Amino acid sequence: DLDGTLLDIESRYLNLFDYMCKIFQINKISSSEFWQQKRGGKTNIQILSQLDYDENLSINFHSKWVSLIEENFWLGFDSLQIDTVDFLNWTIEKEFKIFLLTGRNNRQNLVQQLKKLGIHHYFESIFNVDTSEMVNQKKIFLEEYKPKLFIGDSEFDYLSCKGLDINFFCVSNGFRNKTFLQKNKIPNIFENLTEVTKKIF
Repeated sequence: DLDGTLLDIESRYLNLFDYMCKIFQINKISSSEFWQQKRGGKTNIQILSQLDYDENLSINFHSKWVSLIEENFWLGFDSLQIDTVDFLNWTIEKEFKIFLLTGRNNRQNLVQQLKKLGIHHYFESIFNVDTSEMVNQKKIFLEEYKPKLFIGDSEFDYLSCKGLDINFFCVSNGFRNKTFLQKNKIPNIFENLTEVTKKIF
């Protein structure tokens, strides 16, 4: 997985939320509180609805959010997790073949971002799936390629592997926090990619 697993996406979410607040005149929650609720499993609509914002506003906010979140400007706020390059180099040293499987709608911007961040060359293949059908579409790729293990950062990644003969490892420094992952009975939770490597070997 990419967002949250290999990439630190917090800055993108914080900055986009601040921008969206100005558009929709939202002032009942800070960007940092919004991000913590996202990491705790809440959707945009759930977060705004519980603050008593009009349902139409919540729906329009989410629609606008989806249209912007993968634009190059906002992707520019992403950075690599601090151990991403070490992790990718480690997998190459161990002669693993690495495939990237991520929920992204805009493939062109995805590939451009990977090249800009200098990690495009690590992957045998790059697969992106529709974010609205993420679990089912990820499962299709996993069934076809049958990897020995899959590393992600959310319940969606785990559900994609569920029922398949694939070892799933989950990092808790990405899109979901450890409390949410434990509550949803996600197995093999590790703080970061460095800790995952210690488990694999």
